[in-house]
Amino acid sequence: MASSKPARRRQAAAQGAERYGGVLSRTLLRDLGIDRHAITREVDGDRWRCHGSQTVAVHTLALDAPALWWRAVWETGQRIAVLDGVSALLAAGVTGYEEAVVHVSIPRAINRSGIPGVRVHRVARVDGEVISGRGVPRVAPALAAIRAAHWASSDRQAALVLVLPIQQGIVSGPQLQADRRFAPWRGAGHGRGSPA
Repeated sequence: MASSKPARRRQAAAQGAERYGGVLSRTLLRDLGIDRHAITREVDGDRWRCHGSQTVAVHTLALDAPALWWRAVWETGQRIAVLDGVSALLAAGVTGYEEAVVHVSIPRAINRSGIPGVRVHRVARVDGEVISGRGVPRVAPALAAIRAAHWASSDRQAALVLVLPIQQGIVSGPQLQADRRFAPWRGAGHGRGSPA
């Protein structure tokens, strides 16, 4: 009977992790009744892997994009971090673009130290900018595209992150121009790399 408990634990974790790309936060694992001791046993048994202090993969394979997105949010701060810039665009369905790091934003008043593979941007939050409840929390595509362009490393990259979501029907050109949330940015002298 005792041998079935680890099997049930692994099955519950695997089912729970399906919507998160094969990873779970320690909070989600705790909600499933899996404590830190059980996590340690699975990791020590080379069945699971930790990817930071909050993220546990319920497998030992490399993480794919959705798992990396969730990891970035959980490791930065579950209640404060959301995907932003190109990462939010990729989560919204943009294809044909790759980025070596996951971009997240946090409120400007909060400070977070670096997390490997994650670029944290401190921004002034705009009402209604965050999409949550359907997948990983992220900034709405129009704002994400504009921020991605500001954070781009070159003019060519900035143009690409604005054009791809328009070409692929994720956002329209008029949405980028008409949304009043972006008005403070226009003509304000914010150069590439400005947080907001």
